[in-house]
Amino acid sequence: MRVTMSPTGSKGGFIEPLHAFRGVAIVNIVAVHAGSLAIYDFGGGTQDRGGLRLLAALNEVLFHSATLYFAFISGLLFSAVLSARGWQRFFANKLKYVLLPYVVMSTLFTALHWHWSQHFDVFSGSPLAFVQTAGQHILAGTAMDPFWYIPVLACLFALTPAVHALLERKSLRWMVWLLVLAPLLVSRTGADVSVANVIYFLGAYACGMALGRDYAAASLWIEGHARWLALAAILLSLALLALIWTGYDRVGPVSVRETLFYLQKGALAGVFLTILSRWQTIPPLLARLADHAFAIYFLHLFALYTLAAGLRGLVGTPVPLYGVALVFGGLLAASLGVCLAVSAGFRAALGKRARLLIGS
Repeated sequence: MRVTMSPTGSKGGFIEPLHAFRGVAIVNIVAVHAGSLAIYDFGGGTQDRGGLRLLAALNEVLFHSATLYFAFISGLLFSAVLSARGWQRFFANKLKYVLLPYVVMSTLFTALHWHWSQHFDVFSGSPLAFVQTAGQHILAGTAMDPFWYIPVLACLFALTPAVHALLERKSLRWMVWLLVLAPLLVSRTGADVSVANVIYFLGAYACGMALGRDYAAASLWIEGHARWLALAAILLSLALLALIWTGYDRVGPVSVRETLFYLQKGALAGVFLTILSRWQTIPPLLARLADHAFAIYFLHLFALYTLAAGLRGLVGTPVPLYGVALVFGGLLAASLGVCLAVSAGFRAALGKRARLLIGS
């Protein structure tokens, strides 16, 4: 696999396939929300339409829990690149470029809020009520639906020194692999901030940290097992499709679906990295999406809801099955385009300071 490192081979380098993978991850995350809007808002839901039911199941199988990719990337980047820069810089950067823009975006979307995609609301309460509501959204990750992941990610950052210490001691590394395996039994609880969700995403984060300690060796192992990873991803996807179609999920406290999603996204991560590492040049659009991935994460659902509201004024609902597919593609492309334009505009106006506001 092709890894672009610094001339000395140190951890200060740039891993091009991993950066491109960030672009793949953000497209997956936007796609799951665009698909849900197309199916339920424009298609009328799955209750009486078998074709839409299949589309909804495929949307879930392909894109659900794609946030695991970001957790994996974050962990891998820490060990491969960021750990050499010291703890002070690590936490300072996370505060400035992750948590501060999260607070800014949460405050903005407390003031300007979509109730799903149906009703737009401008906050009309008192200043004190606004501060209280914004504070609640910031703590709970509820200003917009995808924001729940940022408080969970903050917990992963806080746990990074502990996981790093385990990896530094050979006799204790087995404990890290217990963390990696824990999500097989500790299921994700949904789009919320919970101990179970921290454990679930810590598994992917810790796996990335472990592999990032020697990324060159890890990438060679991944490429050598790419066919098996692809086969595993296909089989796991078929199993998930069957479970979603039949409605089967839990065995006691364990969500079988979330267990399989964890394994499937792990296998797909290996497949994506193998494909991206074999490209001589990363497509410019994918590189651009990767550059602006954080801003897209914050902005995309608001953009989708706004675009969907406008589109509903132009087309009648429910639309036929082919129309759902067209709406999905249109919303996905348009929302990515809008978010890229907004992020690029902030970057042009504010330079590097844009990262403090929008994560650009």
